[in-house]
Amino acid sequence: MTVNWIQIAPFGDWPHSGGTQRFTCDDAEKIIEDFSFSLQKLKKFIGRGIPFYIGFPDHQELKSKYKDATAYGYVTTLSMRPDGLWGKVRWKPEGLEIVKSGKFKSHAVNWMVIKDIEGFWRPFRIKSIGFTDEPNIPVIRIENGTL
Repeated sequence: MTVNWIQIAPFGDWPHSGGTQRFTCDDAEKIIEDFSFSLQKLKKFIGRGIPFYIGFPDHQELKSKYKDATAYGYVTTLSMRPDGLWGKVRWKPEGLEIVKSGKFKSHAVNWMVIKDIEGFWRPFRIKSIGFTDEPNIPVIRIENGTL
């Protein structure tokens, strides 16, 4: 399996049909802490991590559009950098083929959010990542990630 780092989400305010998503360093720290705790608590998932799908078959509103629930890779490590949250992905061979082919323009994060007192949607946990041609948040393309 090949491993590389990808940008999961840059910091900032991002318009969304349901309201503005705000993502800050504090949010990234909470997500990293939650991810680390989950891996320690659920020993059976060590070596796996956050699934990387085509689209979001695990999203209630999108699962009818994305029926392929194959995980093409797993985010096994999270890291905060000056430009946002990054994840180390362990690709399955078929996932690496998708990356190499350039079949999708981008990828997007499916995260759990809560509305803060200012009315912004704030992420606190990552559910999955998905290849997509319709990202809501602009990220650095995977082929520009670091291998």
